[in-house]
Amino acid sequence: MKVSVKQKHIDAGKKRDCEACPIALALTEQANCPQPPTVIVTYIYNNHPNDIRPIALGYVNIDDLKFTMPLEAIKFAADFDNDKPVSPFEFEIGR
Repeated sequence: MKVSVKQKHIDAGKKRDCEACPIALALTEQANCPQPPTVIVTYIYNNHPNDIRPIALGYVNIDDLKFTMPLEAIKFAADFDNDKPVSPFEFEIGR
């Protein structure tokens, strides 16, 4: 499924709100969701002393179905939540 996050979604989005972020708003509109989708981004840290970079995992939960998000969508969500500049974009989600 292609998701188009538009400027209106960015303007209306709420930071750190998994049901009202720009991605959730775009999905609500484009997928005709009866309930707001939940957008989750999780960071897992590797404790290996030579590699402490976080591993980012992202998914969207729509009507109890889980869809993975690509890295560009995960980065968008993190940037939006951390007051970094974001722009409209499109991405694909799949199971």
